[in-house]
Amino acid sequence: MQLLATILVIVAPFITEGNDLSIINTIVNNNMMSFASSTFLLLLIGITSAMAVQSRKEGDNLMHIIYWVISVAAFITYLVVIIILIPINVASCDCKEGFFGASCQLTCVIEDSICSGHGTCSSIGCSCDNRFRGELCNNCVNQFNYETNCTACNTGYSLNLECTTCQAGRDPSTDCIDCIDGYLDDPNYNSADIGCLVCKDNYYRPTSNPLVGSYNKFLEFGDVCTACEGYPNVCSGHGTCAHFLSENEAGGFQYENKTVLGQLADGECTCDVGYAGPNCIRAHAFDLDNSESICNGHGDILEVYDQIGNNIFETFQYLECQCDDGYLPSTGDDACSCLGTSTTTCQACIFGYYLENNECKACPGGGFLKACNADIGAGVCDAGTCTCLQSYIRGAYKGDSCEECMNNNFYKIKNSVYAEQEAEPERCQACPGATGPAANDACGGHGFCITDTRLVFWDQGGESSDSLTLFQGLTNYAGTRSDLDQLVGTCVCHEGYSLNMFGLCS
Repeated sequence: MQLLATILVIVAPFITEGNDLSIINTIVNNNMMSFASSTFLLLLIGITSAMAVQSRKEGDNLMHIIYWVISVAAFITYLVVIIILIPINVASCDCKEGFFGASCQLTCVIEDSICSGHGTCSSIGCSCDNRFRGELCNNCVNQFNYETNCTACNTGYSLNLECTTCQAGRDPSTDCIDCIDGYLDDPNYNSADIGCLVCKDNYYRPTSNPLVGSYNKFLEFGDVCTACEGYPNVCSGHGTCAHFLSENEAGGFQYENKTVLGQLADGECTCDVGYAGPNCIRAHAFDLDNSESICNGHGDILEVYDQIGNNIFETFQYLECQCDDGYLPSTGDDACSCLGTSTTTCQACIFGYYLENNECKACPGGGFLKACNADIGAGVCDAGTCTCLQSYIRGAYKGDSCEECMNNNFYKIKNSVYAEQEAEPERCQACPGATGPAANDACGGHGFCITDTRLVFWDQGGESSDSLTLFQGLTNYAGTRSDLDQLVGTCVCHEGYSLNMFGLCS
């Protein structure tokens, strides 16, 4: 019975289990070097043994010994090769689908699915399909979403970038949920679900669309809300920026029932007169009043850009004047003022400059129209010296650059009640009826003309014939000193007199 049981244990697997092992496939094919070496050595053993026997019969003892030595050496070599150097490898059985390992003890199966249905089981485990990862392929690479079979990203990540980085405008520090600074803080326009789309005031989104005009900034910053130049002091305070929320009927976005530029905003500054460049800096020689003064009236302002290093975008460098032929230099307040081959070999100078030692120098007050306050007709420059206009009809000036009013019976129009706008020129206007410098030389001789220079004079103490004390005594003025600042350019009459239709005291 024991013998029968032993036989059944040995024989049963051959009946119940499939066996795909064979000598050729399992042993020979997997051990070609061992098979060839052992076959050669066995043949050598057989041949030399036979030759040794034959030599003994023939009485050749020497060859008999040699053949036996060769035969024994071949046998020993056979044992070394087979056992030590090139052992025989018997191929293992192939594992059932879903299993691997030396004894097929490991599995790729999870929830009745091989590699979660996203890969194949190999001899070392799961080999995952594209975008899947994990020991059982039950996760996605990068930030792909597993619930979508790794076809979409988790919220906030960019599919165009294989879910490795945030979508444009998303903040990496918040796992791409919130928008970065520069986007409108309004859930109706920007949110985790909607995305980051709308910029706040004075921000714009550069675009690769060449028709918009922000391609250079797109190369520098990408498609994210970018601050207008100089932000928060946009355009240096000397211009307006075409930003995302700029109202424009030709715009491409509706915001709060208004049509705004939206993605059509290029972020460019529209500079005030006399300012240029992406951040509206003062143009060369601009005198802050007259557009004609740019490049001293003998050139056009140019913006110079350059590509720095390996950047693929251009960066603003500086402004320069493209001067008329023969004029130079190209930069500075004296731009285009010299007619010559260099600034030290000038042959002639433009208006407002004078030639000295072959160099053009600005007249007192500044070059071009500011020379001797020429833009308001205050004076003329002759070889660097100003001759000021002195007229009770057209104005009267004094000082090295003719910027001061001649006496206390003249006032600066921009400081007077007659100023219509802040940009009024500082023209000196004679008081009503003024014929001389004394207080009684104006206002018909029966009052005081309030001027900015007279008020400063009074603040400094004045004099017996022209002082705040005398003024208050003769006019019986009841207001305060600060109230007088609002009366510049008018007459305050002596007690018993009043203003007539000509602004004089009678």
